[in-house]
Amino acid sequence: MTMVPACILNRESPTGRAVSLALFLLPIVYLADIVSVAVHEILGHGLSAVLVGGTFSGLILKWDGMGVALCDLPVAAPLAHCILFLASGVMAEMVLGVLLLGFAMLLRGRPDIQLVPLIVAFICVIDGASYVLWNAYRPVPPGDIGGIVLLLSAEQLPVASTVRWALLAVGALLFLGATLYFCVSVSARVEALILCDKQFVGPSRLLALFVFLVLPGSVAWFIFDWDQLAPGIGRLPSIIGALSILAVATLLFWHRPTLKRECSLRPVTWRHIAGSWICLIATVIAITRWFKDGVMWG
Repeated sequence: MTMVPACILNRESPTGRAVSLALFLLPIVYLADIVSVAVHEILGHGLSAVLVGGTFSGLILKWDGMGVALCDLPVAAPLAHCILFLASGVMAEMVLGVLLLGFAMLLRGRPDIQLVPLIVAFICVIDGASYVLWNAYRPVPPGDIGGIVLLLSAEQLPVASTVRWALLAVGALLFLGATLYFCVSVSARVEALILCDKQFVGPSRLLALFVFLVLPGSVAWFIFDWDQLAPGIGRLPSIIGALSILAVATLLFWHRPTLKRECSLRPVTWRHIAGSWICLIATVIAITRWFKDGVMWG
């Protein structure tokens, strides 16, 4: 009978801490994506529809990160209200991301807990920025940004083209900046939690960057089908997204930021792991049993 190596189960060893951290963070990445989608649909589209006099009667959430807020705007709603409704989902994600980033900075003494709001902030900002970027690149429905461009074009407003290219530029800048900042921040904290005041070098650094950045980042990008938002765009967003993670990981192999941390601070424990997996299981059950077919309340 093959026994599990003791170092994998021993949280006092770097290997054990790495395994514990990976088991803790794996569900968090998926949960962060679902949180981002829920905020986009509920606090974005749903709330904005109610604020302009419309209705918010239900919600659909799917396992791959696709969501739909079942809303109706008032008949003959003015153009400004329609644009607010369409833009509100991305705005809600971005605002939550910034707020969570600020909250994460207050938890400097607890990198284990700090990683949770940091990752959720990362997903919210990246989701919002990439939505703006790729739907402006291909401005077609049912995407919200494509809807804004089409509304402006339908009104024959001369700013339609300018708005599209401005959104494309802003989305690209936010996407690249957020990818670089958050990958560097997450990498430094992962390294501190595993090695305390030391750093990965050589093959161990390659393995750590692959396991904690490249692999989960690439999987996250390829899970979602962007044709659902911008039909005809294909896998281009997924390929560029995965390559952006790979590019930052390559940079981090040579540039090695550090996070000052005392080894006496709490490492990731089985309670961390159990909590993240319980939340994941509860979320998957809720999506598969209720939200994938839509939850209606009006």
